[in-house]
Amino acid sequence: IRKSRGKDEKKTPVLNVVPMLQRSTIGLIYRLITHNNVDFSSATIARDKGRDCTERAESCSLKSSSPRSSADLASINLEEVSSEYSSRSKYSEQEEQIKSLLPTYLQSVTRIRMIVLAQSRSIWYLLPRWLYRAFSPMYRDEERTMAPIRKFAQLACENALAGSPLALLSLRDSHSSYAGGRGTSTKVSKDLLDEAITLLFAGQDTSAATLSWTLHLLSLHPDKQERAFMEIRSVIGDV
Repeated sequence: IRKSRGKDEKKTPVLNVVPMLQRSTIGLIYRLITHNNVDFSSATIARDKGRDCTERAESCSLKSSSPRSSADLASINLEEVSSEYSSRSKYSEQEEQIKSLLPTYLQSVTRIRMIVLAQSRSIWYLLPRWLYRAFSPMYRDEERTMAPIRKFAQLACENALAGSPLALLSLRDSHSSYAGGRGTSTKVSKDLLDEAITLLFAGQDTSAATLSWTLHLLSLHPDKQERAFMEIRSVIGDV
C-alpha cells in the first residue's frame, strides 16, 4: 500500500507480500504432509539454481584424496557407502526438482482459481461434462494448468518420509497402488494424488490469501497494526 500525507513527503514503498506468503505457506503445508523440510524461499531457490556442480565434484575429490591406512580402507563397507551416496543423491535430486517446479506451480494455482470461477459462470457449467471436455477450449486450458499442479503433488507423494501423513495414507487400501504384494508399489494412485492436490491447494492457497488480506487491512489501519504488533511483542518478545 502506498500512502502520502503531503506533497513533499516521500511515498511509502510498496511491497508485494503475496509471493512471500505463498512460498511460506506452501513450505509449511509441504513439511506437514511429507515431513520433508524444503526451503522454498526465493533467495534459496535462486542460489540453488546458480550453484555449480563442480563444487560437489571438488568436495568429493578432496574427500577421496584424504590419506587412509590400509586397515581403514579394508574396513570400508562399499555397499553401505554406495547406498548412502545413492540415497543422498536421490533426495538432493528430488529436492531440486520440486524447488524448480515451485514458481510454475504457484502460477498454476492462481490461474486454476480463475478458470474454475469462469467455468462456473459459463454455459459449460450447465452442460454434461463430456461436452465440456470434447468441445470447450477452457477444458484444454484447464488441463495445461493442472499439469504442474499434478506433478508437484506427485513429487510430494514420492518424497513423503515414513510416518508422514501422505506416507501413512499411501498404506491404506483405499489409496495404495500395488502391482502385486506389499512393497511393490509402481506409482502414485489417483486417489492419493487427488488427496495430495487437495491438501496442498487448500492448505496453501487459503492461508496465503487470508494472510495477504490481513496484512492489507492492517496497513489501512495503522492504529490496529500497532496494537497487533504490541500484542505479538508482549508474547514472543524482541526477535
